Amino acid sequence: FKRLFFRRLGVDVEDEHNPLDVDVQIRAMGEDSSNLSPVVRKIVDRTMQMQELVVHDVLLPRSQVMIYDLEEDLLTNLKAMKGAGHTRFPLCRGDLDDCLGIIHIKDIFRSESGELSLNPDVMMRPTGSFLLETPLEEALQRMLRTKFHMGLVYDNFGGALGVVTLERILEELVGDIQDEFDS
Repeated sequence: FKRLFFRRLGVDVEDEHNPLDVDVQIRAMGEDSSNLSPVVRKIVDRTMQMQELVVHDVLLPRSQVMIYDLEEDLLTNLKAMKGAGHTRFPLCRGDLDDCLGIIHIKDIFRSESGELSLNPDVMMRPTGSFLLETPLEEALQRMLRTKFHMGLVYDNFGGALGVVTLERILEELVGDIQDEFDS
């Protein structure tokens, strides 16, 4: 598969044992190839740069993370969630250091019990966790494999520093992703 992919990009892969040579060819191709559109060239370049990034580089700091707080009443949480405009929220007791999982807004909408009798513990989904210096490529692979769109980021002492999302990782590859709710 790898050989076919490289051939499609026009990279000579006769010497598969020299990954540096392939890396140099791909970078050169991204810089001066007329076969690739500017968008594809930009993505190829960003993909090569991703090898140098760690989770810390795309971290959403804890001060900016909106949580579903189990110590607050349901209506307070729903109002905060509505105002945030996100789809996933860490389900926590008090703060991010005591996170139990993730709650997804779609699960609230799909609930048969009605908004006022929701049980967030039942709706909780598991979340991934990463150390601050986890290579970004590794984080992306784990998130895709486990189908997590959000993971908590911890320091070496177990303190939650923030979250990493699949969207923020993908933005490193393709640039900013704007949706209809972004200003």
